[in-house]
Amino acid sequence: MSGLAHALLSRGFPVSGSDSSDSTTVAKLRQAGAAVTVGHSAANLNGAQLVVRTTAVPDDNPEMVAARAAGLPIYHRSELLAWMCRGHRAIAITGTHGKSTTTAMAATVFAHAGVDPTVFVGAEAPLLGGNYHIGSGPHVIFEACESDGSFLRYEGCSQVISSIEPDHLDQHGTWERLLAAFQGFAAIADPAGFVVYNSDYETVHSIASASPAKPISYGLETPADLQARDVRHGPDRTAFQFVCRGSAVAQVSLPVLGDHNVLNALGALGCALGSGLDLSEACAALAEYRPVGRRFQPIATVRGVRIIDDYAHHPTEVRATLHTARAAGDGRIIAVFQPHLRSRTRDLLTEFGGAFADADIVVLTGIYQPRADGLEDFHVSRLYDEVRRNEPDKQLLLIEDKDDVAGQLLPLVQEGDMVITIGAGDVYKVAHQLADGLE
Repeated sequence: MSGLAHALLSRGFPVSGSDSSDSTTVAKLRQAGAAVTVGHSAANLNGAQLVVRTTAVPDDNPEMVAARAAGLPIYHRSELLAWMCRGHRAIAITGTHGKSTTTAMAATVFAHAGVDPTVFVGAEAPLLGGNYHIGSGPHVIFEACESDGSFLRYEGCSQVISSIEPDHLDQHGTWERLLAAFQGFAAIADPAGFVVYNSDYETVHSIASASPAKPISYGLETPADLQARDVRHGPDRTAFQFVCRGSAVAQVSLPVLGDHNVLNALGALGCALGSGLDLSEACAALAEYRPVGRRFQPIATVRGVRIIDDYAHHPTEVRATLHTARAAGDGRIIAVFQPHLRSRTRDLLTEFGGAFADADIVVLTGIYQPRADGLEDFHVSRLYDEVRRNEPDKQLLLIEDKDDVAGQLLPLVQEGDMVITIGAGDVYKVAHQLADGLE
């Protein structure tokens, strides 16, 4: 939402809005000229002629109620983004995992090629100086969210599909309906464009094969157009040989860790191939990639304790994050996990129970729940019991109030430990609290 607001401001539109709390994001918007109010009220409409909402805003929000009563046009954020893509070579990047990183990597490659793309990404990207960039070139590269099905509005784009796994079932209802949404997304790709897809996922391969766009596959475990060979994991970089349709192109040196980031890089290189960019230069550009916020992000190293923060909130992501941590050091790994949404925790409870094998100590906090869902009786203790059932000997703590976590960790941590705060909510605050406590 903030990226779209900045984009409108850059085009000369007057923009107002509201948020539930103050933040650096709000401060940046005000500095750019937007009138932003903290708190929601009908008075905030204040002469507005059009209202843009996100899925997180409920129908009974006072501004939504007032907008409907006044007969104002109300658009979803995806409709505004689709409008901004008109007349451009748009690339919509979706998938259960890797959207933000793949988008930022593709932006790095295109910027390095000198084509100056417009970019919208769902995280803070250092290359962009925020979560968006308004470029002068013909390309728009953006993260297309599958969570609420709004990606079905991005008709006529080239596409990247990174992965498909059960998630957001509170919105889609069933796995079959989620698959149907992805099928609908693939069907609306630009026939003159391309669809880059991760062939390591059978579901992705099946859905992408029915797309009208030119297919470009990538993978680590399956035959694909784009592959990474001789993958080498260092303490702070990952290197591999990039192979395109059987021919070695160049060495890639990524300043991030993990096989999942190798796959993200292959997705970005697929965008370069589909857009006719020089692949050797694209490989070189990835060495300049700077990770987006909250993706295995170093927070501090204090008294020999490394503190990392990561946005992982799906079992596959949690497992990948901890596997990356295990490969990055020899010390103990302490995982502080804040589940995101009661519905996701309930629906994927079994998978979450087995996601912490690479952690030596696991701390579970209360579930982050930004909206009402009717599942108030579902408690984080259910996840505690599931992890305990999977690993009876695991050192496992349940500290429901996240503000108590840092204090209880202080006597437990020791030199050589890596502490990772994990989750899509506000668990990152624990990382900073622990760093302050250790200092």
